[in-house]
Amino acid sequence: MAEVKKTTPNKKKQNPHEGHRKRVWQELARMGIDEDTHPHKVLELVLFFTIPRKDTNVLAHNLLSYFNNSFVDVMEASVEQLMEVPGISEYSAVHIKSILDVARYYQNKKAKAEKPIFSRKSGSAYLVSMLTDARVEKAYMLCLDNANRFLACTKLSEGDELSVALSTRKIIEKVTKIGATQVILAHNHPRGAAVPSKQDIQFTSKLASALSGIGVVFSDHIIVAEHDYVSMRDSSEYALLFKIL
Repeated sequence: MAEVKKTTPNKKKQNPHEGHRKRVWQELARMGIDEDTHPHKVLELVLFFTIPRKDTNVLAHNLLSYFNNSFVDVMEASVEQLMEVPGISEYSAVHIKSILDVARYYQNKKAKAEKPIFSRKSGSAYLVSMLTDARVEKAYMLCLDNANRFLACTKLSEGDELSVALSTRKIIEKVTKIGATQVILAHNHPRGAAVPSKQDIQFTSKLASALSGIGVVFSDHIIVAEHDYVSMRDSSEYALLFKIL
């Protein structure tokens, strides 16, 4: 009599990532996000909102890998650059891009509500924090009253990697509307050094004269390059530009 082989039912192969999305969500909801949270988990959470019901672990790792394993580079990338990563739609790219804008919006609204007092040094540091690691050239203006209280921090312009267009007339209009009596200007050189260019010097001179004409103190112009910055007011070569009043 031939031996009958017993057959056992095939067990479904378990997916090691099954339930991963739920576990990440629960962990971050319970523990929050701090400096020790792994960057890929933060990106997973960000992608949860634009990619429903799917595991975003691999895509988060791919994002980091594409941008040199730098969370900062991911967050500072343009929509077009983010969409170069397979799986990142325009919807997801715009969402990622908006996060820093929302954070800056919150920072400005909070400062406006609390009206902190800024010295020239602390005001410059505030502006540097807005520009550190920016991948394109941007310009911000910090507006203060006579008591050095915060009135507004407004983005004047955002350009390409080489230049940013600034208009003296528009700056004067903004300063007048805000009612500022002191301003600190800052812009960055994404791929250059924290050294004023010829155009920077000419513009600073022109703006200092225009602000002086309406009785506003031009306290400083800060040039930022990555984690370095230069105060034109503190540079003996350019200090006289600010002493028109």
